[in-house]
Amino acid sequence: MIPIERMWNRIDVTRSDSEALLFYDLMYLGEMLTKLIVVGLIAEVDENRERQRYALEHSLVRADGVGEWVRALDQLTKGPESSLLLDEASVEKRQLIQRFAKDEDSWQREAVEHLDRVGRYVDIDSVAKNNKVALMSWFQTFADSTKSNPRAWRHAWRRLCGHGARP
Repeated sequence: MIPIERMWNRIDVTRSDSEALLFYDLMYLGEMLTKLIVVGLIAEVDENRERQRYALEHSLVRADGVGEWVRALDQLTKGPESSLLLDEASVEKRQLIQRFAKDEDSWQREAVEHLDRVGRYVDIDSVAKNNKVALMSWFQTFADSTKSNPRAWRHAWRRLCGHGARP
């Protein structure tokens, strides 16, 4: 996907500039991925008389942070809006909400563990400590972490950026 590839290219360039810029670009990447997932799921919502799809879109146009986007993702995967998702979106929904144990081999569990390991450098609460974890739990943790003061994270930038390697 071109936007994701361009963001990774930006991160590769920023990696040689400044640790602070790299940190922000990695945060922007997390925000972009969150928004792409939400927009993709909203596109799979069947419009109804209560106009729930429009209500979600309306709230996101006026959103003032990634937290609103994560709330919309939560509604799309667990709330009443999840029943309006087209059948074609059931696989994506399941990939987000299915919980995996530590000993299970799944890309979702592995992704959460990697993100969790990076999050420990900036004192973000662990979501992988639970026996079973869903990919969805990381999005809430990410949204909560963006509310913090990035200046407080300055001491962790050098260690953190070493874990932001491109997959």
